[in-house]
Amino acid sequence: TTIGVSMSAFDDYFLSILREAIADEAQEMNDVKLSFSDARQNEIRQQTQIDEFIAKKYAAIIVNPVDVSAKSTGLMSQKARKAGIPLIFVNRKPDIPLENGVYYVGSDSYLSGQLQMEYLAETSHGEGNVAIMVGIPGSGAARDRTQAVKDVIARHPKMHVVVEQVAN
Repeated sequence: TTIGVSMSAFDDYFLSILREAIADEAQEMNDVKLSFSDARQNEIRQQTQIDEFIAKKYAAIIVNPVDVSAKSTGLMSQKARKAGIPLIFVNRKPDIPLENGVYYVGSDSYLSGQLQMEYLAETSHGEGNVAIMVGIPGSGAARDRTQAVKDVIARHPKMHVVVEQVAN
């Protein structure tokens, strides 16, 4: 059994930890092989990888999407479902309904941002200047965490966003 895994990028940070965890889990299963691909933050490259996994009739496809938009993830979902291959999005939740054979494994990014900002608001007694470092542009996780942070700040009139900058 072979599972195709398309990562948005092979990095030296979180995505490498995620990739290693997927590999470790597959190693525990004697009959599972993985085929990893690096999309290099290129949405078109990732779509091509998904097409190749489908053409090779892999048992399942795991995707850490470059672009979570409905256009991009919807196309992946449509192709995988048509081929009857389960599609699992990891870490970055797609902007599509999760339907038959399409799944998401990851955290609730809005809740993550909410919890971190509520903690900061509590420890700073609800006042002070806040710098927001946004993750990768186009990432649903970065968008949702940032929105949650702003929503919590809006409930604290003595807290102010003084800078918002992309940090990738």
